[in-house]
Amino acid sequence: MDTRTVIESGLAVSLAVNLAMAVVFWTRHTYPGFGYWLTGTLCRTAALTLLLLPRDQFPPWLTIILPNYAMLLELMLYVRGTHLFRGVPLRFGWEIIVSLSFIGLILYFSYHVPSLSIRFLILSIYWGFLECWLAWLLLTRRPAYFGSGDWLQAAVWIVLIVSNVVRVGLVWTSAETLTAGIATLPLSQNLLFLLIIMSFILIALSQKVMNAQRLEYDYRVAQEQLEQVAYHDALTGLPNRRLLHDRLTLALTSSKRSGLGGALMLLDLDNFKPLNDEHGHAVGDLLLIEVARRLSTTVREVDTVARLGGDEFVVVLNGLSADEAVAGGQARMIAEKIRFALARPYILTVTHDGEADAIVEHRCTASIGGALFDRGADQEAILKRADKAMYQAKDVGRDAVVFVASSSQPADLAVSANFVHLHWHSAYECGHPLIDAHHRGLFEIANRLLTAILSDHSKDEVAMLIDLLVRDVSQHFQDEETIIEAAGFPGASEHAVIHRQLVETAVDLVARFHDGMLGIGELFQFLAQDVVARHILSEDRKFFSYLDERG
Repeated sequence: MDTRTVIESGLAVSLAVNLAMAVVFWTRHTYPGFGYWLTGTLCRTAALTLLLLPRDQFPPWLTIILPNYAMLLELMLYVRGTHLFRGVPLRFGWEIIVSLSFIGLILYFSYHVPSLSIRFLILSIYWGFLECWLAWLLLTRRPAYFGSGDWLQAAVWIVLIVSNVVRVGLVWTSAETLTAGIATLPLSQNLLFLLIIMSFILIALSQKVMNAQRLEYDYRVAQEQLEQVAYHDALTGLPNRRLLHDRLTLALTSSKRSGLGGALMLLDLDNFKPLNDEHGHAVGDLLLIEVARRLSTTVREVDTVARLGGDEFVVVLNGLSADEAVAGGQARMIAEKIRFALARPYILTVTHDGEADAIVEHRCTASIGGALFDRGADQEAILKRADKAMYQAKDVGRDAVVFVASSSQPADLAVSANFVHLHWHSAYECGHPLIDAHHRGLFEIANRLLTAILSDHSKDEVAMLIDLLVRDVSQHFQDEETIIEAAGFPGASEHAVIHRQLVETAVDLVARFHDGMLGIGELFQFLAQDVVARHILSEDRKFFSYLDERG
């Protein structure tokens, strides 16, 4: 196959590529840069057409200089188009420097010192530089839509870089054979020319694939944005009512199928309206955004946080224990973590034109009502129970957590569930200074333990407070037994038995906790609820009257 036949084949391929690229450009959505690619292929077609002109009938500027520059211009347009397609800034001006230097060299070695081999070397060097630029740009600037088209084109440029090196070597070692004219190119150069022709097809294919990949990516992003608008709150980004309905349905179905427990909590901010009234809705929005952030970082990954509207939020807890009592403890522990997190002061920075204009500090707590999943209950029933519990939390003074009993729970379990954070009242006093001091101290240690757990203190600090609470409980029980026996309480021996049972259970649970066999939530539930709160508010009240009569 002679050189003219190779060029004619390349021209046919280039025309086909031009047509395919033009069809895509005019009939499909294309991105900035695709037009440069199309223009580059047109330059290649023009170059091949000019190379076929007989050199003895046309001047060198038309048969040598212009086609060589057109082939260089093709790559410069590819560089400009790829930068634009990638969104990578590229100043204008470098093309002028490259063009002038290239044309000057080609003119010199066409008129003053005619040399086909030198022109081949010059063209190969300039091509190699631009091909390296394109390969580097494709492989180092990887946007989200980076894919097979980018890999294909980068691979083609790398192959062409290698072919340029081979071309330079062949031209350098066979310079005498290149001086007679392009029609006498050796077989090795013709084979490299065929390789370049094949690259025309692969580069055009990769450019079409890159455009299609980006189009598919943008379509997917648009779909996600539509879903975001349809299923998420515009202000906080949390799921809205529609998505909450889907998530809650899924949670209830999963709970019924797996047998695991779940819970739903309604949260209403206690001190939000004064902030809106004093500082405006813009500042109120900042607080709502921060509330959403704190909620999202406090719950587990499997849980759902949603915004109902205004200052009302919902949390759906999944994967709780199958045992309702344990599940209740787990849910209340998470609720207390939320209450603790939302009660921290809010430092809100008001911005104007991108600059901090004012800083507003605000304290805002939350009333939280919760309901465990009922095996047969529907969404509406659970939401009603949680809503009822939330209003009970407001009625008891706000900044509180209240869980209502499910239809399968005993009523006393739901009542005791309200004593998560222990508050000492004078009504709890029995009148004996030592016992009252002990009781207040136990409440204080239990609350310190709760704070350590909710604040994610180190395990060593939590373990230290647990050991301190168990030790003080044991000492208190001994002192209390001595006092009530001296006071003549007839149930003193039975009371002592209850003490021993509580201490033995506490010691066993603490050991299991240290061995990693028991969660901190279950241990805290027993120590704070059963040992401290329930025992003091129930069993101890039986001997109060004897202390009043004899103390």
